[in-house]
Amino acid sequence: MLASDPLEFKWRLHDAKHAILDRIEDTMRSGSQAERRMLGLALDIVSAVERSDSAERADADADYTANIAA
Repeated sequence: MLASDPLEFKWRLHDAKHAILDRIEDTMRSGSQAERRMLGLALDIVSAVERSDSAERADADADYTANIAA
């Protein structure tokens, strides 16, 4: 999941999230409860990484803007 390009990392998170959502949809018909729980946890983790990444970028942007203004 590592990517040196921030935009590529964002797209990898996006793709991972949608792959998990697709699999959750597939398991609604034939998957086990355990698999759905694991997929739900995976979705929570990807979402948390996404939020963390967004927060870090916002902080970095604020620091950059503050340094330019100084």
